[in-house]
Order: sequence, then C-alpha cells, then structure tokens
Amino acid sequence: MMSLYSRFSPLTLRLVFGILFLIHGVSKFNQMTVTEQFFTKIGLPAGVVPFVALIEIIGGISLLIGYGSRIFAFILAIDMLVAIFVAKLSMGFVGGYEFELSLIAGLVSIVLSGPGAFSLKSASSSRKVSGVTAK
Repeated sequence: MMSLYSRFSPLTLRLVFGILFLIHGVSKFNQMTVTEQFFTKIGLPAGVVPFVALIEIIGGISLLIGYGSRIFAFILAIDMLVAIFVAKLSMGFVGGYEFELSLIAGLVSIVLSGPGAFSLKSASSSRKVSGVTAK
C-alpha cells in the first residue's frame, strides 16, 4: 500500500520548490539592479545575475511540469550550495543557511526519486508500448 502512495511524494516537493524557484528567479529579473548590487557586495560578479535568474526560472518550470526535473534539481542544488558558501555560511545555521540546506535536501530527494506522479516525464513514459513511443 505504501508504494502506491510513494510516487506522489516527489509531486509535493516539485510543486512547492517549483513555485519557490520560479518566484525567486522572476524576482531577480524584476529587481536586477538591487540583485546585482547584492551579488557584487558578496563577491560575485554582477554579470551572473541574469544567468542565475534564468536557471531558477527554467528550473522552477521544469520542477512544476516534471520534465527534466532530475537534472534541474541537481543544478538548483548546486545553486543553493553556492548561496550557502558565498552568502550564508558566515551567518550560521539558524537565520543563515537553514532554508537553503532544506532546499538542497528536497532537491536531492527529487534527483534520487525522479519526478513521481503527475509529471510530463511519467505521462510520456506511460505512452511507451513495447519499447516504442506512441505518437
């Protein structure tokens, strides 16, 4: 019985994390100047802001739809590792890097388990018949 429901577990993570990363990526674009100033202040070049924002937007969408979610979960986990080591580590755990570490844990779970139920990946996999994809 548990295995019946276990395929729904990644769905919860995908939807919540997809929304979080999509909103944060869009926010970086909408507040480009402020974000560039912050990145410069913590020692990162301002020119990486559009790249990080785009990764978070595309990664968020990928998680929401469940296609390419393993690779984007991995990329977003690296994004959060960089955030921890560059901006949050000196702040300590509580009030510092606890949120990013929680995101990493969930993202690694998606990398290991795959997108789960209600994903484009599972929809495309279910259309395969005898090793041939139906068109």
